[in-house]
Amino acid sequence: MASDLLRNDAITFIAARDFMYDGVDYQMCDDFPQEAARDIETLVRARFIIPVVDDLKDRPTPWYAEVKQRDDALHMLRGDLTQIVMPDPDVPIPTGGGEEPEAEPEVKPELEDDDTQEFDPADHTVAEVKAYLESHPEETGRVLAAEESGRGRRGILEG
Repeated sequence: MASDLLRNDAITFIAARDFMYDGVDYQMCDDFPQEAARDIETLVRARFIIPVVDDLKDRPTPWYAEVKQRDDALHMLRGDLTQIVMPDPDVPIPTGGGEEPEAEPEVKPELEDDDTQEFDPADHTVAEVKAYLESHPEETGRVLAAEESGRGRRGILEG
């Protein structure tokens, strides 16, 4: 019984990769003669050849997914249909505006060490308050009392 692929005169075949079949070398994108294959369906399923048509309306229903349009198949095999290009890590990425602006130094809030201004736990995060208490154990009573009368965060009062 002849395959649906062979019965459809609109279908031709191209080599999907380099391979040797029945003593003949085929290179990727070469035309593959139908009469050369003893079992065309096996070669298609094994992805050695791709069935192609010039017009997508000529695709047979059972082989609808495997039969490609000739131009699309050739572009795919040659790598012409690149959808995503990964950046080269050695090439700097342009910022788009001529000169790069100078990066402003990051300003971190400093914890007050001088005696002129008392440390207010309400103005700082839990981690900052804990760090202050570790470096200023003499302030523990005052800072905890201020926290209890202010925000009352358990991370400070119970920790």
